[in-house]
Amino acid sequence: MKRKKSKNGKNTKFAIIFFALVAGITVFSLLFKVILLVNQSRFDNQHRFTISVWDNKNLEVISFSPNSHSISILRLDGDARSLNLYRFLEIPIDARIQADFINTSESASSLLTNLLFKYKNINSDINVIDIAKLSLFARTISPDNLYQKRVSVLSDESASDKISSSLFSDEKITEENIRIEIVNASGVYGAGGRFARLINNMGGNVVFVSTALNTAKKSSILYSGKRTYTLDRLEKLLEFPVEKNSEKFIGDVIIRIGEDNKTSLKY
Repeated sequence: MKRKKSKNGKNTKFAIIFFALVAGITVFSLLFKVILLVNQSRFDNQHRFTISVWDNKNLEVISFSPNSHSISILRLDGDARSLNLYRFLEIPIDARIQADFINTSESASSLLTNLLFKYKNINSDINVIDIAKLSLFARTISPDNLYQKRVSVLSDESASDKISSSLFSDEKITEENIRIEIVNASGVYGAGGRFARLINNMGGNVVFVSTALNTAKKSSILYSGKRTYTLDRLEKLLEFPVEKNSEKFIGDVIIRIGEDNKTSLKY
């Protein structure tokens, strides 16, 4: 009898160790996953972050500005199914969210909270940590710092640009006021003007737009002086290689649009 008790005691001890080991691995795995999600989070609570929200019928753009502690919302009237939102508004859109259960008439705070609890049912390119952070940010915004406008999908460029620049300009870019020159070496007519619209709507200072005599295969960004937030934002947005500039140009930052831009960029 004593031997059986000893054997049962050992089995119980091994079972406890086994379950403790499994629990430890599970906790470690969950913790690792949370840390990974936090590191992959894109909203930094410091700079403007803009998302598009679509319920397959209604489309709106929500922009969060930690600098001014405000939220800007633009609702688009009309059939947006075939609309190229990037070309229409010419603003950086950092993320998109799509789900047929979205209620765009809700407040930004309520909408984001609902998306947080139904994250598995949405189509998005940001993770659940981002939505949680945006939801918390939205809860701190007073009604006086909530700006809302509407625009028709049939509006012309001047009308949409007026709204885009008023709602979505990046305060940090405006503050730096870096002189930006754009050289269109893509061989595509109007590409320089489109990029100028984008940067102006971001709050940038475009001082010159030109067309190169010869096309260039690769796009690039040249800069002089120190790296700035404006430069970092353009590099991340355009995904052009950045090089230190040794030539003389009008601008502090020169964006050269090459032939590779014909198919690679949405703006």
